[in-house]
Amino acid sequence: MTIVLVVVLVLVVGRSNVRERVRRRVRVRFSKEKHVMWHRLICAFLLTVRTAWAAEPVNLIANGGFEEGTAGWEPDPKHELVTTPGVAHSGKACLTGEVTAEKQALSLRRRVPVRPGYRYQFEAWAKATNKTKLVLWVVQPGADAKAKPGVGRQNMGAWEELPNQWKKCTGEVQVRGEGMLELQVVAPSSHAAPPGRIWVDDIAFYETEQAIPTMVSESGVFSDEATMAQADDGSLYLAWDSFRDGADTLQVARYGLSGKEFKKLGQWQALGGKGTYILGVKTVAAGDKVFVLYAAEVDKNWDIYALPCSASGPGKPVRITTSDAVDVKPSGAWRDGTLWLAWESSVGGWRQIYAASLRDGVVSKPEQVSVGEASNYDPSVTALAGEVFVAWHSFRQNNFDIYSRRRAGGKWDAERRLTQAPSIDRHPLLTARGADVWLVYENAL
Repeated sequence: MTIVLVVVLVLVVGRSNVRERVRRRVRVRFSKEKHVMWHRLICAFLLTVRTAWAAEPVNLIANGGFEEGTAGWEPDPKHELVTTPGVAHSGKACLTGEVTAEKQALSLRRRVPVRPGYRYQFEAWAKATNKTKLVLWVVQPGADAKAKPGVGRQNMGAWEELPNQWKKCTGEVQVRGEGMLELQVVAPSSHAAPPGRIWVDDIAFYETEQAIPTMVSESGVFSDEATMAQADDGSLYLAWDSFRDGADTLQVARYGLSGKEFKKLGQWQALGGKGTYILGVKTVAAGDKVFVLYAAEVDKNWDIYALPCSASGPGKPVRITTSDAVDVKPSGAWRDGTLWLAWESSVGGWRQIYAASLRDGVVSKPEQVSVGEASNYDPSVTALAGEVFVAWHSFRQNNFDIYSRRRAGGKWDAERRLTQAPSIDRHPLLTARGADVWLVYENAL
């Protein structure tokens, strides 16, 4: 099965359509695992949190646009510098080369320093005649370039059937150690490709320092459903479900940022003991604290809870639902002192979506958000000033699609169907940015 993540901008504040069906698609192919891991460890990475250190990519190649001729490069004797106006991708110059028969290649070489702990990205602009191709080989530090392929040279990418208009070619390069890495840009290649002429320009090789992982959970313990949120003071709260002594436990940890690494500020077991069962752990930033949302089975009934957590540790859980139905899969959003929640419930036999708010310790009466006799699943909620949005997927008309409702002025607008693809659309995620609401969902082809 091929899974596609789809990002959509949903129009808000009285607007009635989806501005753009698809902004970006990322294909993720799933395969069956050959082994089962009995212990899961939770690691945390410093990625795009507001106060986290974030390194900027550095281009290690000077004169990648050939404005200084071939200085720094080792071109093939058949490569030519082109300075004809209007030919280059940018600037005044580019490089060109041509092969006229099968199994020919022209190599452009460059050596760059590399080191462990960094990510490397190759980038080049190319255009061609006769749909010939561009290939990237590398020779790792200390490797013999004359050794057999895979031991000496390693293929890092091929861009086939190049058009006669400039095309950006990018690929990640894996490095094996510290030293000088040799880049071999084959431009063009007629090995398993048509012969032709190629033009290349604006070659870059970006180095980015990678985030440093910090082990959060203990080894030898099954840990699952890790989630993280950042409070206004910059501290990071992590929560996860950990199976210990025959029961679930809810673990909460608070971290600060010390340079490029996490610094533990506290860790607590918020729930645990015999007969503890929890699902769907989520963290929601809420000003100077966070809420940890979860579903728990108490007295043979599954309900939704919100656990406030601050610098001093977890507080007392607030029970959000009290019905006899099975309430699971909570989602939450904080806005102007109010925590908005949505969840999935079995009220009435169908799986329905409900929502409620929590403010100053008071829980509002739950409201049914989904409508009709159909099963609805996996809600997501976000909030703007005076507005709340909930999205979920529903099985109707023999198909899974994404639906949503908007709450403004204390009332819910009519339900909106956001997708109509014949494939499966499910697992929505809403997020607010400025005055816009963005929706990410999974499309199974």
